Amino acid sequence: MSNTRVPPEIWLQIIRLATTIPTFSPSQHVPTFSPFDLRRQEDTRNFETNYAQSLASKRSISLVCKCWRYLVFPFLWEIICLLPGRKHHAIGSTLQRYKTSIKSSLHLEERRAGEYVRAVHILEEDTGPAHELYDMANIQRIINCCPNLVTLTAPVKWQLYRRDSHLSFRPATSLREVHLSTMDEETIRGISRFPEQLLVLHGSSVEIDDGTHYEEMILPNVHTISMRLSDMDDRNIFAPSLSHWIIHDNIIGIENYRAYTRHASLVTSLELACSWGDRLSLQYALAGMTQLQELVIHIDSLCVSPVPCCLPQTVRRVGFLCPYSKHEWVLNTDAGTFRWFLDHLEDWLAIAIRAHETLELVRFLDWPAIKLPSSSLEQRRLFYSKWWSEKFDSYKSFGVKLQNQLGNSLCIDFSDSSID
Repeated sequence: MSNTRVPPEIWLQIIRLATTIPTFSPSQHVPTFSPFDLRRQEDTRNFETNYAQSLASKRSISLVCKCWRYLVFPFLWEIICLLPGRKHHAIGSTLQRYKTSIKSSLHLEERRAGEYVRAVHILEEDTGPAHELYDMANIQRIINCCPNLVTLTAPVKWQLYRRDSHLSFRPATSLREVHLSTMDEETIRGISRFPEQLLVLHGSSVEIDDGTHYEEMILPNVHTISMRLSDMDDRNIFAPSLSHWIIHDNIIGIENYRAYTRHASLVTSLELACSWGDRLSLQYALAGMTQLQELVIHIDSLCVSPVPCCLPQTVRRVGFLCPYSKHEWVLNTDAGTFRWFLDHLEDWLAIAIRAHETLELVRFLDWPAIKLPSSSLEQRRLFYSKWWSEKFDSYKSFGVKLQNQLGNSLCIDFSDSSID
């Protein structure tokens, strides 16, 4: 059967199924993200691999014939990933071009490549300078070519120190997820004119004019916010549907933030990517979150904040984030730092086990397994292994699951680890 006898809609569906990146297919609905969603976490970890494989699949499909090349064209440009230190001139030029037209045989609308772009992800490399320069001029050009954006994301701690480096564009009504810190004031005001469209909001370092008063920005359907408390207060943001809250910077004096008093009772999932300075600040923050079910703590081996006295009775799942590289480093560093980290981890695991009557699981969200100190530190290696074995027994006796990032039982990796 000739390809052209099959309705174009069928071929488009086949191509979509063959090339979609799991969980990252841009759509008009951006689901609430739970840090304990195993499939979403796996797709996040494997995004670069999935993205590369997806592009390879699309390229292979485009080589089948002229018809398939035409059909796959929109899918080639659905998601664009931009790295720092790269020039993006070629991308901007391509997005402005028209695709090859064979309308007479398929009766499909002719559109520019940029009109098919649904997501732009500005990525941050794992290595290199913390604030490596981005090719902002061409990123601006790319954004201008994409009138149907659904998602615009940037690194969590995105910082642009010059006002003329902010992006300026007319937000599409299709926009569902956005990083405010990338935008100038006029663009942010444009978003506030269609507040009911937005579902996910990022902005850990929003620049605010001193003394500027902003009208209340009510975002009725936003379910996820990743921002500093001070930025939410300064920006006068209210999200009555907020359920997943990622707080950056610090929560010292949290009782004085309007953002907290307005949203605390709404939140079911809290992620603390911040420090809190003293035990009382965290205890106060948790006490006001009467519907909290998920709590994620970022453990920084060099910046340890006190643990609370207890967890809210509503909490069912506790997660810890401690980058594997930092974990491996702290195991092999000086004895004082190792002991400091171990005591902190001991406190958190003890607090969690006290809530065993309501707690379902504790998960280390970025650990595939427990690394041990290098074999050159034999006594420390034996001590750490025994310490974890005791934790396994304790958690098992109380019926609380202790899991790795894959949702499997946490276990010890006995292979040797060494730090250069």
